[in-house]
Amino acid sequence: MSNIDDFLEHHGVKGMKWGQRKARGSGKAPKRQSTEAKERDKVRAKRREHGVDALTNREIANHNRRVNLEKSYKTLDPTAIAKGAALVGAGLALGKLGNDAIKFGKSPAGQAIAKSLGKKAVKVAEKQGTVTILQTGKSFL
Repeated sequence: MSNIDDFLEHHGVKGMKWGQRKARGSGKAPKRQSTEAKERDKVRAKRREHGVDALTNREIANHNRRVNLEKSYKTLDPTAIAKGAALVGAGLALGKLGNDAIKFGKSPAGQAIAKSLGKKAVKVAEKQGTVTILQTGKSFL
């Protein structure tokens, strides 16, 4: 075997199927569930598999208590409230900016700017020959 093309090399993992990759660690530690969360998952699986009739009263009560606690925590989570407050603040600021632009457009200075920009836009469109603008004599703002 003096020629390199005379043999086949294999660089995969012995016994591994074609097209499947080895699982690699993400570098993060897996999330650890509390015992109550594990119990909740067991009760959910049991309910899905056998129905509510298969659960005891204690399992149902514990499950309901856990679900209600999780729901109330999500509603009281300060990070979610802060995100919502930031979104509302941004929306209000954007609305104020829009209102200010409308007020400026109605002012005499805004009318003069709109009129001069309108004339320039007509000239550019006529040069390009691609856009037809109807002149109505109304303000652009």
